[in-house]
Amino acid sequence: MDKLLAKTIMHNFTNMETVQVNIDIIEQGIDISILSKISFWDGLIIASAEYVKCSVIISEDLNDGQTIRGMKIMNPFSRENL
Repeated sequence: MDKLLAKTIMHNFTNMETVQVNIDIIEQGIDISILSKISFWDGLIIASAEYVKCSVIISEDLNDGQTIRGMKIMNPFSRENL
């Protein structure tokens, strides 16, 4: 990988918000996993995204086009999204 490209990618990470998981987010993650019939870890990702008011979650593990808690799931590898 080109060093400049790698540096640019790393710089872009500084623009992303970091979520510190707390008991409320964990409880929401458990609820989401039960109600949506997904893994706890995916539920935790959704709860964390909801906490910071995301509108789209990019994931190859969840169902493309599905909406959970008002957030749309987008699979970046779906034929429709390429």
